[in-house]
Amino acid sequence: MIQSRHTATFSALRRSPRVLVGVAALGVFSAVAVPAAVAATSTSSPVYYACASKTSGALRQVGASTACRSWERRISWNQRGVPGTPGKQGLTGATGSAGPTGATGPTGATGPTGATGPAGATGAPGLSGYQAVSSTYQLPGLNAGEFRTYCPAGEQVLGGGYTSDVNVQNAPQVNLVAAGPMDGTPTGDYYAVTLSNFQDPTATGSTVNVTVTATCATTTTAGGAAAARRLTSAPRPGVVHLQRLTAVR
Repeated sequence: MIQSRHTATFSALRRSPRVLVGVAALGVFSAVAVPAAVAATSTSSPVYYACASKTSGALRQVGASTACRSWERRISWNQRGVPGTPGKQGLTGATGSAGPTGATGPTGATGPTGATGPAGATGAPGLSGYQAVSSTYQLPGLNAGEFRTYCPAGEQVLGGGYTSDVNVQNAPQVNLVAAGPMDGTPTGDYYAVTLSNFQDPTATGSTVNVTVTATCATTTTAGGAAAARRLTSAPRPGVVHLQRLTAVR
């Protein structure tokens, strides 16, 4: 930019056609002889000096310390012009390709222990001490009776069954009346089978051997304690309701 102390000099030159020619000539002159007129005090924005004739406007480029003649005016300017207006924003460039995957970082510090979760739902009652208990009884011909096998004290009956030694030929004469587990009775838990034997008591092999089996176990409550079972000192008969049958003619 032209330094402010020489603005008046350029204003005076613009009033004379010859000065304008001189200024144009200065552009040509400075283009071929810039190094001689550049001030040594600046490298980023160099200053140029010249002497302009007061009458003809002719320019004579001089150094920074050269004095002009009496019929000349001293002028100076720098090489950098006024900054131009900023250009428009350019278009967005294409998206670049993805860079390589970075290296795995170090393992982070262990986090604090989480809070204790809520208590889970109460589980179903469990079983322990599972066992099968059996008892064998005899049922003579033309008799009916109920046969029981008891669980040990404090245990619960879960189920059971029975077997007999009646042969296939005589099986239709031995009938099952009832069978099943009995829970919570005064005499404790047991499995009972009721049979009727219509065989001729005088015939060989008319007596039937009956084996009754009860499956038993100790049950636990929801809290894990053994379930309370009724304990009694009442008699626990194995054969009950034994009665004589009438022969069918």
